[in-house]
Amino acid sequence: MIGLIYKDIKTALLQYKIILILLALYFGYSFMKMDLGFFTSMEPVLTMVLVMLTFGYDERSGWDKIACTIPYGRDKIVISRYFYSLLVVTVLAVLHLCVSIILKATWAQIADSLLLASSLSFTFMGLMFPVFYKFGSEKSRMVFLILFIGMMLASSLIGDGANSVNLELFLNYKGLWLLIALMIFCVSAWISCLIYRRKQFN
Repeated sequence: MIGLIYKDIKTALLQYKIILILLALYFGYSFMKMDLGFFTSMEPVLTMVLVMLTFGYDERSGWDKIACTIPYGRDKIVISRYFYSLLVVTVLAVLHLCVSIILKATWAQIADSLLLASSLSFTFMGLMFPVFYKFGSEKSRMVFLILFIGMMLASSLIGDGANSVNLELFLNYKGLWLLIALMIFCVSAWISCLIYRRKQFN
């Protein structure tokens, strides 16, 4: 399984120019506005971009046809993608921490913004992964766009930035929101495994 995760990392790094441009835009805007909220709301988007790169590459290269012939088992192929996404969330959380410290956010603000970004990331991935496995990355773009708009609206409703008083609803139940997001993520893994087991590759 480690080899599969390493493959996804290498695949994402092939698109390092896109990654660097997105990071530069997100960091630059956050520093220019001195607003941690922007990076918080865009972190789940960057997470999904890094994950979508691997799905898109696998689809274009015909990787799934090859993967089904190796002795890993289909479930491990799916679960490795979920572990890769966990790694992406962790790396972005570290970057989030660095940005927060530079912007001189308090530890309470850092914790709240990290919880918000992580909850949105796990929810977004949990909803999208089964769709990717069912229809492929190309056919799933419309669903991705709808969820992206919905996520941005949800982020705006929760509050404009980690310092907004409109975050009160989220902050009062932040542990519950993260728990729900993780449950969605875990159920998503189970559904994705069921889909991938039955999927036929021509």
